[in-house]
Amino acid sequence: MESVRKERVMKTAVTGHFDAAHHLPHHEGKCKNVHGHRWHVLATFAGAVNQETGMVKDFKDLKGSLSQALDWLDHKDLNTVFPNPTAETICEWLKARLDNLYEFGPVTLLSVRVSETPDTWVEC
Repeated sequence: MESVRKERVMKTAVTGHFDAAHHLPHHEGKCKNVHGHRWHVLATFAGAVNQETGMVKDFKDLKGSLSQALDWLDHKDLNTVFPNPTAETICEWLKARLDNLYEFGPVTLLSVRVSETPDTWVEC
């Protein structure tokens, strides 16, 4: 009997960052005032390992797509882009942008994680 090779499905991820300012108009704490962050983003994908290349997808391709999306936000006043630029809003926007604008081939975008500080993050 021939052995059947199972498809190896793995997760792969790339990170990036952008610098931007914002304020939260509906917040009563310090974040109501204008301030800035170095936002860190983690995009996680899943796909089958290509038997020829041994990779799910070249990190360079995934990183390039993420960088293009982040360039839209870099060095912006996020209040000019979003009416309420919370980490949740930015996360949803980035996931939709990556889902709709970039072709990843045989991989699927699973999640996007956005951190505005080293101690906090939101994931969608």
